[in-house]
Amino acid sequence: MLEGNLVALDPRQAGPVERTRIMVENDIQRLERLKEKFQEALRQAATGSGAAGNFAVCDGYADLMLARNQAERGPGVSVPKPAVYLTSWKEILVTLGLSNNAEDRRRVAKLSADYDGPIVIPGQGAQPKAEKSKLVEWWNHLETVWHAQAQQAAGRQADAESQHDWGREGTAAPSLGGGVRRRRRDRKP
Repeated sequence: MLEGNLVALDPRQAGPVERTRIMVENDIQRLERLKEKFQEALRQAATGSGAAGNFAVCDGYADLMLARNQAERGPGVSVPKPAVYLTSWKEILVTLGLSNNAEDRRRVAKLSADYDGPIVIPGQGAQPKAEKSKLVEWWNHLETVWHAQAQQAAGRQADAESQHDWGREGTAAPSLGGGVRRRRRDRKP
């Protein structure tokens, strides 16, 4: 069984391999202490110390599982935060800083449909659902999308205007990859 003291060497003064070894040894020692704490709580619960013993067992077990999961992931890896789901128009509109009325609901639903938004509307009469961080990120990204579309439209207009005469009656448009032909005149007078 390992001693209760942590490794005294400062990890910042060691090389990368030594630093990882020190961190793993520290995690193992912490797990051993938690295991002993958990076993002690189990013994206290078995002797009949009542509900307080059961709470100690639960807390010790939670600490042990958290430490074990952290050790399995490796040093320096954080626990991911749970997603926050918005399950009504009110929650979605408040998150976006809009008022909860029919006009704003229609506007947000149309923008979500037109610009691949994260809002999922299951069907008629059902409440929409969205993940909060994805919704805010998408909402803040809309202005960038609109600027890109405006630039593309301006580029298409410039491409269409860059034409020159070709042949007797034709017009060439090299940026469009072709030419513009005149319409055929009606043959019947």
